[in-house]
Amino acid sequence: MAENPFLVEVASLILTVGASVLSLAYWLGRKFARIETRFTLIDEKFAQVEKRFDKVEKHLAQHDEKFHKIEEKMTLMDEKLTQMETSLTSMKEKITQHDAKLHQIETSLAQANQKLAQFDEQFRTVKGILA
Repeated sequence: MAENPFLVEVASLILTVGASVLSLAYWLGRKFARIETRFTLIDEKFAQVEKRFDKVEKHLAQHDEKFHKIEEKMTLMDEKLTQMETSLTSMKEKITQHDAKLHQIETSLAQANQKLAQFDEQFRTVKGILA
């Protein structure tokens, strides 16, 4: 078979291009493998961050629940304080009424004391006349 320089050149060119393509494919394969590894690491980090966010969300939910319970207790305390204020106001009114009654009793006792003193004086006068 006679060698055709054109065929040899084309074959040489095809082999060179093929080798370059295979070399490029190998190089790209390695680069994509590295990129895939990096994406895998990034996915793992995102998964870790997601777990942390879940923990933070649970923690915040627990705090929200605690704050809700505290608000409920404060509402109950406000209601009890309102009841106590009402009771104290009622007690003040009763004390004022009792003070008024005590004043009436004191006035009545003072009047009774005056009448008793007058009666005693009249009694002594009558006793002095009879004696």
